[in-house]
Amino acid sequence: MNLFAAIRKNLARTPLRGTRVWACLRLRYKAAAARRALREAAADPRYAKKDRILVINHCFDGELKALAAALPGFPDAALFAVAPEPFFTPFVYLFPESVSCGQAPYDAPEFAELRRESRELSGELFRQIRTAYPFSAVLTPSDSFYWLREFLLVCRENGIPVIVADKEGTISPRSFESEPLRIKKLFPPLAEWFLVWSGRQREFWLKAGVPAGRIIVTGAARSDLFVNMRRGAPKNVIFFDFDSDAYINVIDWTRTNWDGPKDWHYLRNAFRAAALAVAKEFPEVDVILKCHPQQASFGLPGAMGGVKNLKVLRGAEISELMPYAYAVAGFQTTALMEAAMAGIPTFYAAWGGLYEVVSPEVLPFHEPGFGMRLCRSGAEIVEGMRGAIAGGGKLPQPDTSALELFFNMRDGNCSKRVIQNVLEIAAKGRR
Repeated sequence: MNLFAAIRKNLARTPLRGTRVWACLRLRYKAAAARRALREAAADPRYAKKDRILVINHCFDGELKALAAALPGFPDAALFAVAPEPFFTPFVYLFPESVSCGQAPYDAPEFAELRRESRELSGELFRQIRTAYPFSAVLTPSDSFYWLREFLLVCRENGIPVIVADKEGTISPRSFESEPLRIKKLFPPLAEWFLVWSGRQREFWLKAGVPAGRIIVTGAARSDLFVNMRRGAPKNVIFFDFDSDAYINVIDWTRTNWDGPKDWHYLRNAFRAAALAVAKEFPEVDVILKCHPQQASFGLPGAMGGVKNLKVLRGAEISELMPYAYAVAGFQTTALMEAAMAGIPTFYAAWGGLYEVVSPEVLPFHEPGFGMRLCRSGAEIVEGMRGAIAGGGKLPQPDTSALELFFNMRDGNCSKRVIQNVLEIAAKGRR
């Protein structure tokens, strides 16, 4: 089956109403872009190296940027990234919602025919990519993606090692208990090697069923961007926005004494009000409300639209914004720890009855050692931002020793260790 023709076939399985029509048109355009990308890769001398690594770029931009910065130290190596869309579009539309939403095991007998078709398409995709770019290893942020699993198995069948560079190294205490068991049941690990941020994350994957000898602690490649960051003249402050139901679904409410609303509306409203207050007080400073790329809901109040220096961003890479930040603020996001690594004043929004009740089950940023200043109200965030702006983006750095819990080896060389390990694994595969 022709890979790109399969896009139309699989879209045809569902009614083409409204956005589906536009999706079909958009995906045809993307398919042409994929063919063009492969032609360009085949002709690009940067990829004519002995050690070619294929990277699956699913929300992996920061890691790719860090790896690319380390690549000159490996003159025989090349990185070529493929995104889920359009390369894996047929697989996305192939499986039912019960699989895509993680409600049914990927290997369930009733999906055998879908897996067979996915394997056939994967073989075609493998041949197309490898003809243009003869890769010797696959690096992916996860092997749990349902749309990727058959492709990874095809790679393994052809002697290409599959390596996970885990990018989700900040797992909350509650998720640390439950998520490995869920992965083991729904999407059992199939990669041959796992490169992880920390000893804690090593324990996570051991619980998910990965053999101990297949897990290597390298540190987080992405952390190099912040450890090695050169700060420029500050011109912005960054508020990391969040969904009102962020992490609500991982709380075990059966063991939580809480009968109030199960959402962060109160916290997010106060957080956004603080951003608006800072924007109005400092019209010369860009106040950036940075939304998560996968954020489901924005619901921005109308009052935020009339302030010229208040900007709402969704897809921007934070390592490009942070060098110019006076300070950052947020809630339960890895970006706060990354800002602390870079020495940027960091304010953590955490208050209210709900937070006090669920704090044992979320990331413990309220505890000392994470390089953050704990804020118990929106007013405290505004006051903290005021001080950071007055100080030119510099405030005394709080203790950062607790970052070691999630980020081992914060020495600015994690990307080099990742590439080195991938090349060594690929070399073993060639023997």
